[in-house]
Amino acid sequence: MNVTSTIEGKIKEFIGRLTETQKYVFFSVIVFGLFAHGFALFNRLSVHDNSHCLFSLGASYEVNRWGLGILYRLMVYTTKTFSLPLFNGFMSIVFIGIAGMILMDIFEIKSKLIATIIGGLMVVFPMVTSVFSFMFTSWPYFMGLVFAFQAARVLIKELSVKNVFISSLWLALTLSIYQAYLGVVVTLFLLKMLLDVIDGKTESVAKYAIAGVSDLIELGLGLGIWAVISKIFIKIKHITPNDYKGWTEPYNIAKFPKVFANAIKNFLTFRMEGINALRYLRMLTLLIFILSVVMIVMLLIKSQAKLVVKLSSIVGAVLIPVAMMVVYLLSTSDMFAVTTLMIYAEVFVFIIPLILIERFEEFENAIANKAAQLIAFIMIICTSVVTLGYVYLDNAAYNKAAIFQEQAVVYMTALIANIKATPGFSDDMDIVFVGFNNVEDSTINEVAEKEELDGIQLEKYYNSLEEMINYGVNVQFMRDHLGIGNEKIIIDEENEVSELPEVKAMPTYPNEGGIAIIDNKVIVKMGEEN
Repeated sequence: MNVTSTIEGKIKEFIGRLTETQKYVFFSVIVFGLFAHGFALFNRLSVHDNSHCLFSLGASYEVNRWGLGILYRLMVYTTKTFSLPLFNGFMSIVFIGIAGMILMDIFEIKSKLIATIIGGLMVVFPMVTSVFSFMFTSWPYFMGLVFAFQAARVLIKELSVKNVFISSLWLALTLSIYQAYLGVVVTLFLLKMLLDVIDGKTESVAKYAIAGVSDLIELGLGLGIWAVISKIFIKIKHITPNDYKGWTEPYNIAKFPKVFANAIKNFLTFRMEGINALRYLRMLTLLIFILSVVMIVMLLIKSQAKLVVKLSSIVGAVLIPVAMMVVYLLSTSDMFAVTTLMIYAEVFVFIIPLILIERFEEFENAIANKAAQLIAFIMIICTSVVTLGYVYLDNAAYNKAAIFQEQAVVYMTALIANIKATPGFSDDMDIVFVGFNNVEDSTINEVAEKEELDGIQLEKYYNSLEEMINYGVNVQFMRDHLGIGNEKIIIDEENEVSELPEVKAMPTYPNEGGIAIIDNKVIVKMGEEN
């Protein structure tokens, strides 16, 4: 047997070990992924940090993402790092597909239809769209999602001391890529505990408690490993932690009730930080949630588990929404704000009832049996509509980004042309921008029927050209995307120039006199400093 035959045999062996639902979920992720995100894969969208992070993976050690930092160093020494829409985007979709296959294995899903819908939901959920505004680091983020599912899988498949440790290592790796995936792991643990009661596998409260305590130990150990390694890297690299959104602020336990209440409030609005800004999506999500609660109650009644075990499981079931919202509890800082980038765990609002459907049959009572069939049918319809709705929303978000990107290119090009046309201009002069983050330009026109675009409230997708210009990467946008600018371009961040009497007297651009040469420097007054 030659080498190629051996390789082909191993590939066939691997594919043969996959279940039908694993194949279906992976194929569904690929198809729906291209359908939902193809625009972002085949076009370059320079929004938010993606407009200037062309050769980076973003913040790493300074925000405790040491896994991302290690990966970046490896790439710098080998492949180099590039923000590649097609490669990074497609690899992200592949990783989501792998996570879907792990999910099929964890809960032993048998229905091909359920696998197909779950795969679609996992990839079209608009958190993915928000991450694709960070295309430069998208595939490592979704590699971290695979780590999160694997962390849960290891402990769920077999509870042992060894697996608690192995699972905690996977969790530490997950957090070293993206801390917001903690909610995914906790949700998977709680869901498995609930399903074991429904399936009659949990014979006693003690066994239920052991599972819960084991999960808590794993979470504590994983968080501990991640935190210790973070401290080590910060010390040996002499890095000052980045107080991004208040992450480094000490946790104030007195504020926990307020933070907890805010998490529950956000969950029950079903807005999902703008993902469900459209009313029909909120209404569908509310209906899905209500039917999910009904399904859980009916399944617990049907379960052969002891009554005391069923009652104990209600505590865990109630905590599932909290697990989905655990990212809200990670900081008590007033600066901390949860965005669509951080709430992938909320996709389980739609996935959990689909997993329950396979168990939602053969009720002894005829009325209950018919009700179960009706609920299952409604659930499949609702989740399918949500899936297609998110596909539409994702494409609309990319369209929104493209519109404002086109406007920004024209605006910045005209701005540079006006700078060069200033009497007395020389290319060796410093160009100083004043008020660049507070643009005042009444000639910036709103898109016609802008209320349609306002229905898209995904994080990192601008709501206007003015918002895009005001964001602090505008100079990099000119340099990297228009090919204009050098070290002579300066942002007056310290307000030294803006305080000069001559500058204070200037009107703002594009009014006549908004660009002037003062002390052999070109002053461009975009707005008044606050």
